[in-house]
Amino acid sequence: MNVGSRLPLALPLCLVACIGGEPTAPHQSPQSLETNVQRPRQLEVLDAVVVQGRTGAGGAPFQSTRRTGRIAQFPCHSCHDHAVVEPTTSDVSGRWSHLDIRLEHAEALRCGTCHDYDDLNQLHLIHGDPVDFDQSYQLCAQCHAPQARDWAGGAHGKRLGGWRGDRVVETCTGCHDPHAPAFPRRMPRMYPQVPRTGTDR
Repeated sequence: MNVGSRLPLALPLCLVACIGGEPTAPHQSPQSLETNVQRPRQLEVLDAVVVQGRTGAGGAPFQSTRRTGRIAQFPCHSCHDHAVVEPTTSDVSGRWSHLDIRLEHAEALRCGTCHDYDDLNQLHLIHGDPVDFDQSYQLCAQCHAPQARDWAGGAHGKRLGGWRGDRVVETCTGCHDPHAPAFPRRMPRMYPQVPRTGTDR
């Protein structure tokens, strides 16, 4: 009897076995990782504003992780106590405080395209409205509408904390460097070749 002929017999047996079992929620068994391991930390989340026009009518609410706690040089006002003048070049390599930033994000972008020079603790949208660093996905959505729609709907990005319960997601900058968002090319990982013998065909 080959595998294909056993499948029609195995499927009804599996279904019958499930009917008689005790109803338990997924991840509630004693072997569940969630019940046996205490989470090392709770995610700091922020109720996310729905990306207007991107999630569709009745889009499900979600929460995103905070970004401001992960920015090494935030708040910006700790160094910049006044408004900043637009730099004459997008090359920030001569500025000692921002040596690690390389702007490789579209040809026409400059620092002031996203950063609000009048209030450095804020970003700003194309039409000038301020947006918090924690809600920077609104800024990204202006130019990256297809990705923003997929992110808001759950098809793009990283979901945290499991599939049950509140939907908590990383923001765009949780995965992408906002100054150079393209991922570097990677080669597929090669696994060692296992020598074949005459019995393992």
